[in-house]
Amino acid sequence: MASSAASAETVRAAINNAAPTGGDPPAGLCHEVLTAIGTRYGWDLEFTPIAGLNGILEAVTGSTADVGCSGIAPTNERRNMGLAFTSPIFTNSEFLYVHADDATGYTSLGELTGKKVAGQEGSTFLRALEAAGLSNVQTYPDNTAGFEALKAGEIDAYVTGVQSRYQTDVTKTLTGIRAVATYVPVAVNPASLVVRNTDTTLLGQLQAGLEALKAEGTLNPLVEKWGLPAPQF
Repeated sequence: MASSAASAETVRAAINNAAPTGGDPPAGLCHEVLTAIGTRYGWDLEFTPIAGLNGILEAVTGSTADVGCSGIAPTNERRNMGLAFTSPIFTNSEFLYVHADDATGYTSLGELTGKKVAGQEGSTFLRALEAAGLSNVQTYPDNTAGFEALKAGEIDAYVTGVQSRYQTDVTKTLTGIRAVATYVPVAVNPASLVVRNTDTTLLGQLQAGLEALKAEGTLNPLVEKWGLPAPQF
């Protein structure tokens, strides 16, 4: 964190570049939650929309951002990268997306054997693909690239977070793609705010801010507003 000329703390936030967690210009759940917390502390918040989970994590570890927010699950691998996490702001899970012309009622990843399946680089949901025994899984740097490949017919299915259903089912901005409503997720994870593990003061402020939003009954309505599952962890 840095200090501005007016002595307010400047907190730089790296958020996803697409709804419902983010947006470009900045919007979405992450923008609203961090704005609510920042108001409590008088922060001067600077939001940077970034495409791709790895890009958000690299911004935090590389100190070009102070906090990251998307569908980020706390993992030991990420802790070993020097990252620390708050309690969750929503519950994330993997979800299955196929071309709009594919009307199959898939319920599991195992039904995709023999098909071209892909996921996002750095996502914990790649483990679900491995556990399903799927081979030759492709990865894309961000969901935009993955969905473009799916729409173009380069792959048969794309697996990423449930939050992308906001674009297929609510805003209808992901055309030519179908979220498979019959699919049953197997990887259900907390989605948290992430900071460098050396930024203990910021971590404490974020955690206290989240707890205050929960106590006031503010957090869950924000989560529901953006079509996401409330935190369960």
